[in-house]
Amino acid sequence: MMASVKVFAITLLLVAAMRLPAQSCPSQNNDAAAPGTSTLNGVIRVHHELRDWIAVELTQPACGEKSIQLTFDTASASEHAASLDGCHATVRGSIDSSPTGYYSANLFIANAAIRPAAGCRPKPVRAKPPAAAPSNLRSYQVSVTIDIAKNAPLQGRAWRTDGQKDALTPWQSYGKTSLTGGYVLYVGCREGFHPAGVSSATKDQVSVDEDLKQAMLAPDETRPSEITVSCAR
Repeated sequence: MMASVKVFAITLLLVAAMRLPAQSCPSQNNDAAAPGTSTLNGVIRVHHELRDWIAVELTQPACGEKSIQLTFDTASASEHAASLDGCHATVRGSIDSSPTGYYSANLFIANAAIRPAAGCRPKPVRAKPPAAAPSNLRSYQVSVTIDIAKNAPLQGRAWRTDGQKDALTPWQSYGKTSLTGGYVLYVGCREGFHPAGVSSATKDQVSVDEDLKQAMLAPDETRPSEITVSCAR
């Protein structure tokens, strides 16, 4: 009887071990990626925050984390992963420690192979083409607000300043934004326009980088910060 119980217990342990995802973790010194490939199970999530990012929320923690960021070298691969938002999937790749503030999770996998579950229905995620600018547009302003403390998506608006006061939408077509790992926000004008001036309603430090032809804002990390860029042909 005892022998049968032991055999049954060992069988359960073996089955449980077979179900555990294969993990290979990066070194604790954060100086090297994991030596092997990991196969993980979880749900694909797209996070719309200060930076949009994609993650796999794990069914079981891996390397001490419940969520691992997924990054991709191509826009098409990133769009494919984003289309799986909410789907259960198997993710395979090499886990690495996030090296800079560009990353939103402690660990990431670059160019992971994703196998969605059979019931997954991908969602369309391709962005709409930029709106065509009015043919007689000569100058405009674009205002962008960043809230680091709340980790909220960027907010903005754009409007004409060439004798007309029409709003320009979507504002992202008139203010091209990029955010550094140290939370410096760059705002560029639409193609064919250049930054002719910059100000901040929240009295934060702003300037124009003449080499990059972009305005820049050093935001306060404890409250919302705003930058307004004047763009002209």
